[in-house]
Amino acid sequence: MKENGNVLRSHARGAVRLADMAAEKIRKMIIENKFDAGEPLSEMRLAEMFNVSRTPIREAIAILEQEGLLTTVHGKGAFISELKRSDFKEINDLRMVLEPLAAVSALYTIPPPQLAEHMSVWTHFLSEFESGLELSATKLAERDDELHFMYINSCNNKRLQGFLRVLRFQTNCYVYAHWNTRESIGETIRQHIEIINAMQNRDEIFLNEALKAHIEYNNRFIGIYMR
Repeated sequence: MKENGNVLRSHARGAVRLADMAAEKIRKMIIENKFDAGEPLSEMRLAEMFNVSRTPIREAIAILEQEGLLTTVHGKGAFISELKRSDFKEINDLRMVLEPLAAVSALYTIPPPQLAEHMSVWTHFLSEFESGLELSATKLAERDDELHFMYINSCNNKRLQGFLRVLRFQTNCYVYAHWNTRESIGETIRQHIEIINAMQNRDEIFLNEALKAHIEYNNRFIGIYMR
């Protein structure tokens, strides 16, 4: 009986890993606008695409519904959530309060070499931008995510981490579009450098101000470019 229990737990862990992997792939497709808002998702098509059964796809859909990226309609299935300008404004209003709280909480737990690595990445982006090079929106979005998740995952409040992860996943629905808009790239890169600089100096006041300025700039982008 004990052996059977271990087998069942092993299968359960495997199913969870498959669901997480499927959720990550679907999330990336949503963020990169591979689907239209309101588009239905086919469990069968996704299962075939990822070479898994429909069970982890259903579990992945449940994860993404909790993150606000999908909406499930009883008897009809899952649909891509339609996040409007007002939704992103609400998201950023919450970020304005919660992200500085998380970043300040994480200020003394993030190792200096990790901050130095992020600074190197963003100063390199700025150098490339100022040289007139075309920057990859995908790489910028990935590094953007890594920076924000660095202090979200390092803060000392598990509930705050959970709230901010959900907000971050929803934020990513416009962040990718943001990095495709060249006129905003330079300013946003500089804002990330200021955030890292404040963290390196362990300056709570400047960090709070830099994050709020960054999120407010996001709000202005939404007002201009999002419907």
